Amino acid sequence: MRPGPRDVDGGRRRLLAALGAAAVSGVLAGCTSEEVDPEGTDGEEPAGTEAEETESDDEDPENDDDVQTPTETEETPTETPESVGPLIDVTEVRFGEREIIEGEAVEVAVDVENEGDAAGLYTVELTANEEVVREEEVRVEPDEWETVTFRLTITSPGEYEIGVGDETETIVVEPEPPEFEVREASVETETSVGESVEASATVANAGGPGTFETALEVDGRLVDETAVEVDREGEETVTFVHEFDERGRYEVRVADEVAGTVAVEGCETLVSDTETVSWRESIRYTIEFEEEGSVWLSFETESGRDPTVTITGPDGEAVVDARREDRLEGTFEADPGEYVFTLENTATFPFSDGRWGIEIEACSVGEVARTR
Repeated sequence: MRPGPRDVDGGRRRLLAALGAAAVSGVLAGCTSEEVDPEGTDGEEPAGTEAEETESDDEDPENDDDVQTPTETEETPTETPESVGPLIDVTEVRFGEREIIEGEAVEVAVDVENEGDAAGLYTVELTANEEVVREEEVRVEPDEWETVTFRLTITSPGEYEIGVGDETETIVVEPEPPEFEVREASVETETSVGESVEASATVANAGGPGTFETALEVDGRLVDETAVEVDREGEETVTFVHEFDERGRYEVRVADEVAGTVAVEGCETLVSDTETVSWRESIRYTIEFEEEGSVWLSFETESGRDPTVTITGPDGEAVVDARREDRLEGTFEADPGEYVFTLENTATFPFSDGRWGIEIEACSVGEVARTR
């Protein structure tokens, strides 16, 4: 019995399901209307039908040389990796000087790297003795790194543990040393033997607080020492009192700074006598000054009359010319050189000896010599 049209269509559908789309056209081309008798032949199959079915074996496409089974290619889907986001961490910490002076800054450089696939923010914290003292937020792009630099000023001496994360370093802070400057050194420039003068100077400090040790020198000889405390950015005045026991000129230094030159005047009594002078006779004293000075003269008649007192200077001019004076007292300035004091008995009547009291005192910074 021949298959009807429905049976043919059903076979086609089964064949289409079994074969790939590429072989369908070939199969359909071989199954034309000529192969099917729509009217039928009393249910009997025509001669040669079995042989054709055996040779074609439509039900088993694998045995049909004219039909090729397509090869199915399995494609492995590409997996998209999951995003990890930013992976930021500190990779290196570098410290500057380990020993600084108070008021100076310690420098810390921190490298931060992002090993993730997205940019992100990271906060770097700087600690001092386990306390956060500075922090800075930095943005780091993927596969990039950034450097954060801290400068921390420390104002008190001591030891500090400075760190970032687990990286720490001991920083030693030394006290700021004082910076002393001596200025305005001065001294009184004139005095006398046995009297005192003051020498002083101002000590300024541009650094940390400290003790300033200073000295007084006279002609290079150490004569006194003292110490003074000077605060930060402060000033103190140091004062010395010194007494000179010899005449002369002396260079005075305070804290190795020249304060000035002191002229020390010495006075000495060159004559203190009661002199008897015969009529028409005279006595003479010579006084020589090395430097400028002064002379104090006291003259008084005890007996006799008409004395003549004269003092001539280095130029031969009379400095004092007193005639017939019973009493004379005064001071005159003396230049360097020789001065001659003369007492003459110039009595006219009666012609008699005279007796006079005389005192001469010479004062000078330099030496004074007396001869008679």
